[in-house]
Amino acid sequence: IFSGHKPSAQWAWLTFDVSQEMPAISLSRWISVALSCVAAAIAHGATAEEQAAALSRLAGESDSFVIDFYAQPKSVSVRFSDPAWAARLAAALRDGKFEPKSHCMCISYPIIHFIRGHDIILTISVHHIERLRVKDAHKVNADFEVGRAVGQAIIDLAVEKKNG
Repeated sequence: IFSGHKPSAQWAWLTFDVSQEMPAISLSRWISVALSCVAAAIAHGATAEEQAAALSRLAGESDSFVIDFYAQPKSVSVRFSDPAWAARLAAALRDGKFEPKSHCMCISYPIIHFIRGHDIILTISVHHIERLRVKDAHKVNADFEVGRAVGQAIIDLAVEKKNG
């Protein structure tokens, strides 16, 4: 669902059969490049509406959510299952314009994790009120311009769970 993605280098959790001949590049680099190619292939030709619909669908398919908040000196995580809340999040995501943007390198809270079973299937965070950072289950990142109204709606939904 991504275009304009950035690969991640977090591969410590993978194990490999190293008895076979390895290419000249490191295996982690090769996997990072391969996943980037897969993500690019998935995104090739995807319209903003298709990207918005895919993220919206994942919100609706999630069993639960974990929202991470940071307030010095500690962080707080809220885990919940709320189909009505998920539907409102899905609606907000559907309204995003999803224009690919470069990675801004900032860390922003709250961070919303979409959970299915025991797995995180998607992670989003709002940056600069109008951008959405999306990280899929393969840890492929992408930043999108979604618009101020959508960014604020997502922040408001998250804060509602923190205060509720």
